[in-house]
Amino acid sequence: MLSPNALRTRILHIFGKSNGATNTTNSFEKLTSTVQSLLKQYLIEPDELPIIASYNSMDSWVLMTTNRLVFTFQGQHVALPWSEVKTCVPSDLADPHTAGTIKYTSQKFAVTTRSDQELMFETEPGSPFIGFWNAMLGMMRK
Repeated sequence: MLSPNALRTRILHIFGKSNGATNTTNSFEKLTSTVQSLLKQYLIEPDELPIIASYNSMDSWVLMTTNRLVFTFQGQHVALPWSEVKTCVPSDLADPHTAGTIKYTSQKFAVTTRSDQELMFETEPGSPFIGFWNAMLGMMRK
């Protein structure tokens, strides 16, 4: 099992290979200090490290940490330990009309928990989406 710092480094490397970094989707420390301050309140575990976040507004953001996936869903804040995340896929992956263009247009992820609860969060479309998806896959394989 990787230490929190080693896990963070590994996931940032995966995210970085996609060239997905923007002003609003990036490694946590590269986001503005305002966004960092807003999202830091959701870091509650002592050994938890923030990794990547995508912040559109207080009603639309996601934070990937070494311990959890934290995001907004239907006006509520959701915090899922990685052990509770069963699947996380682009929400329109199953649609045959959009399947070929997912990496360019998708921005929503569908998350299914181990208890089969279905939730959703958004990132930016394009490279940020692909980078976040690759990072998610890396976290789920840790």
